[in-house]
Amino acid sequence: MFSRLSIWLKIAHVALLDQFDAKFYGHFYRDLRGVKSRIALLQHYAQYGAAECRAINLEQAQLDASRKFPALPLDFDLATYKTLNKDLRNFFTFDWEYLLHYVEFGRNEGRIYKTPDPLSVPTQAPRATIYALRADGVGTRLLTILHAQILAQELGCDFKVIWPPLDGVL
Repeated sequence: MFSRLSIWLKIAHVALLDQFDAKFYGHFYRDLRGVKSRIALLQHYAQYGAAECRAINLEQAQLDASRKFPALPLDFDLATYKTLNKDLRNFFTFDWEYLLHYVEFGRNEGRIYKTPDPLSVPTQAPRATIYALRADGVGTRLLTILHAQILAQELGCDFKVIWPPLDGVL
């Protein structure tokens, strides 16, 4: 007669066989890229992969990533990400590789994942600097500085003053 444990193990083994994606498993883990046999990949998982908590399919890898990293942005555009990040083509074959790359690395690298909206207003304007320089009399210098400071405030820019000697030599 079968014990409950042995029955449970057989059910778990059948479920594992149904969920195991050999193509994914062999490609996802670089140390297994040369292994093509489904049986060999299953044996690897049974001997090492389970103990190492390796994912057996894409869904499990995505779930693992979602526990470690923030989710993809809602407006993430895979086609744009692939187009704008051509350097990744040398490393990736499948769409899921690009998605996992963005979640694990691309976000922190500041990689662009969507086409910028030309009508959107940037949240922070690039920093520019307004310089005030006038080499003649003190009164005109102060007036130039005042005008430049007002302009810098209106534009949200940094403001710097260059104050040469009164003789006009820099």
